[in-house]
Amino acid sequence: MSSEFLDGIHLDSNDGNLSIIFNGPCDALVSGSSGGLHGGIHGINIGGPSKEGFLNIDCNCDAYGCTMDGRNVTNVLSIAVRCGEPTVWRADGMTVPESTGEVLLILITDVDLADHTMARAMVTMTESMTATLQDMGIRTDDLEVPSGPTSVRTVVVRNPSGKIRLQNAGKHSVFGELIGRSCKESFRKVIGIPVCTMSPYDAASTFIEDAIEWGLVPEDIGSDILESMRN
Repeated sequence: MSSEFLDGIHLDSNDGNLSIIFNGPCDALVSGSSGGLHGGIHGINIGGPSKEGFLNIDCNCDAYGCTMDGRNVTNVLSIAVRCGEPTVWRADGMTVPESTGEVLLILITDVDLADHTMARAMVTMTESMTATLQDMGIRTDDLEVPSGPTSVRTVVVRNPSGKIRLQNAGKHSVFGELIGRSCKESFRKVIGIPVCTMSPYDAASTFIEDAIEWGLVPEDIGSDILESMRN
């Protein structure tokens, strides 16, 4: 299956292989011990035989989700790829076996980014995944704390020929806002877990109960807060 996004960027998927083809040479920053900055690549190849001129990532693409967002002259495309099953520890009573699966989160933008901006974008991407799991109310069975992917890799792609060069990717910047929105939606699509229907009251009371148990809030103060919420 082939799709086109973000000014000529093509996605081709076939039997566990996903190829992301750029419309010109780009730079990619990859997280992890084997990561680093890769310049002048023409696409990203996930699974399948290696392709010359591409960033080749050795993992099977079991599912992926895409989200586009943009404002003014800045546009982003986030792609979340699920490799292995399951990739998220759950807390809804299901028995979850140990897994070597991972989530690969890719951010592609049509603007140029400073090196430090690419690194900061990775932080914002990771924060967006954590926020998604918190919004869903997913918790581990044994520890009763918020859960997360068993393994995560992130990739940020910039366009050296972009019209502008951005210096900030934090949560309080427009670019950071675009990263957060698009990555949250792509990640939610690919992990395949429905959004939790936990009410604001239940979410707040659970947080306070945890804070009391972990010693972050004195028990008498936490109990008073919970009592006032019930009333």
